[in-house]
Amino acid sequence: MDFFTNMLFTTGSVKAPRKAVVGTEARFLAQQPVTLVLKEHVLSYSGDDFSIKDLNGVSYFQCKGKYISLHDRKCIYDIYNNPIITVKEKISIKFKQTLIDPKSKQKIANIKKPLFYHKTLIVKFFNKTTNKKEVITVRNDLMALSSGIYYDNVMIGRIIKKFDVKTLFTNKDSYLLEIAPNVDMALMVALAIIFDEFKYD
Repeated sequence: MDFFTNMLFTTGSVKAPRKAVVGTEARFLAQQPVTLVLKEHVLSYSGDDFSIKDLNGVSYFQCKGKYISLHDRKCIYDIYNNPIITVKEKISIKFKQTLIDPKSKQKIANIKKPLFYHKTLIVKFFNKTTNKKEVITVRNDLMALSSGIYYDNVMIGRIIKKFDVKTLFTNKDSYLLEIAPNVDMALMVALAIIFDEFKYD
């Protein structure tokens, strides 16, 4: 790819991390590379409702947002309609989001934009594999058309905005989410949905 293409799109391949990344539950670890398609529902009033399926149309998750709320919240569910992650936006001058376990009410991760890096998000999360607080970095390209998700200097996920008939004639977006093995798919879905909000920030 030429220099201009590299500036517009995140390049490289996703790779399995040296240590498994688990922010929610180990059952969401991908055992092989997975590509999910996030499609925003055309009839979504909140702008936060997504279906999440693989390339074969198999459902993995769904996201539901609240249209009227004092705080901007949305929830990610598994295929059995069990809540996994609540995404809560903090009212602040800077972009800030919090991921919460809806069952235990414990914090899964804090996401914020550094002061001087406008295309980057810092994700501080508790890795259940290492039992430590660790960091994931989300780096957007120049035009926010794609983003690389990095852990321990390895790109463990990539978000790519799709362009199709729906995106051309509506304001609803779709994304491809590439996930490496040994990575929490639910956590990656949450970061992809936050990327959808961050690109407009």
